[in-house]
Amino acid sequence: PPPQASAPAPQPDNDQVLAAKVKERLAAAPNAAGQGIQVNAAQGVVRLYGTVDTREDKRRIEQLVAAIEGVRSLDSQLRVVAGS
Repeated sequence: PPPQASAPAPQPDNDQVLAAKVKERLAAAPNAAGQGIQVNAAQGVVRLYGTVDTREDKRRIEQLVAAIEGVRSLDSQLRVVAGS
């Protein structure tokens, strides 16, 4: 019998890929690692939730995320809480 055509492997959702990319970058960033920042992505809009220690950390994280390929816009819900 002729070989059966296998169904193409399901492609990961672009938003899932983007969120994973953002999480990977945050994990590697010294000012963001271990801060427990949550990431959601929908249609290229990345939302960040969580707390950071300083306004400078918040600014750096937002700049880092905004520069990632595929991020159309950033909705930052990060809050500055000293000692977080």
